[in-house]
Amino acid sequence: MSKIIHNLLEESKTYGGMIIPASESYLISEEELRGFQNDINLHNAINAEIAEVVLEDSNAPGIFLSGVNGIRFLLSNMVIITETPAAYPFKKKCLESGNKLFRRKHGIKETIPANSSETLSIIVPYNNCKIDELEIVNGKIGDTVDLKVYDTPEGLIQMSMGVPPEQIIPSKMLNQFGFGANICEGYYKDKSDYDADLIKDLKVEVTYYNNGDSDLVIGANFILHQIV
Repeated sequence: MSKIIHNLLEESKTYGGMIIPASESYLISEEELRGFQNDINLHNAINAEIAEVVLEDSNAPGIFLSGVNGIRFLLSNMVIITETPAAYPFKKKCLESGNKLFRRKHGIKETIPANSSETLSIIVPYNNCKIDELEIVNGKIGDTVDLKVYDTPEGLIQMSMGVPPEQIIPSKMLNQFGFGANICEGYYKDKSDYDADLIKDLKVEVTYYNNGDSDLVIGANFILHQIV
């Protein structure tokens, strides 16, 4: 899959440290991608539709993206699915675009003192991945958990939503998905029928509330599916 920046102006522009001549395109290499993703001027140009991101591969040649969709694609390197996700179950290990999925399981362990809470978190280490499952080990009946997702330190998701640079909040909480969810004894598993997309440096955290009178050693497993 190729990611290309197309300059729609009749003058040269510099994006990601590279000069792109008037009405010309530039193929972004893997090493250059981060620089383009962090270029606020490029975000503004895509949002103003004076630049666009082009996806080209054998399955989807010449898909042109601008506005919010263009920024999101630039930031997350997301794969474009033209049919419903149900047509491409994880068990096939391959998306329509040809990108493959690799299951990555990350475990964290913390001691939670009696009648208190602790947070177990992971910083997403992959450029683009999906999450659909969480495990809690050694939990107790009566305890609860919250699940939250936070933006990158640069605020990349906020940028993709058109938030002005001066209003960006580093590592802002983007959404909460677990609200005092009740834990069962010993082993708790929560698996969704659909996945959520994550990008590198987002933070996913589980806050465990130990409502008992004894300390607990709690393990959390985050099941990610890396897209390569």
